[in-house]
Amino acid sequence: MMSLRAISLMGLALLRTTTNAVPVSSAAATPGFQVWADPEFSGKFKHYTGIAFDQCYTFGADFPAGTPGGVSSIKADHLNECRIFPGNDNDALWVIGSYHDLGNPEVGWDDRAQSFKCTYCPTCNN
Repeated sequence: MMSLRAISLMGLALLRTTTNAVPVSSAAATPGFQVWADPEFSGKFKHYTGIAFDQCYTFGADFPAGTPGGVSSIKADHLNECRIFPGNDNDALWVIGSYHDLGNPEVGWDDRAQSFKCTYCPTCNN
């Protein structure tokens, strides 16, 4: 029968080999977010790339909130989880994958988004 010390040493050896594995990092993904002014991924389009994870960006002049030119459909890039914000009221809509019509009554975000932030999501298969 193995001693408790031998089992502990084997556990440490196993832990040491698993922690030496190369970790998956956000370098494997690039932050990005796609935005359309109309439902069904149509109308004016902009693909926000060259951005950083965990930083807030405003749609500002591109898609003015509260107007027909505001954001109506959105898609997070592969391995991205993004949030859109309507302003400073602490409301947010999480985006993993896409929303083809933010005007859908179940969503209720048509032309509301003013800014967005994306984070790395290794389990997001969008």
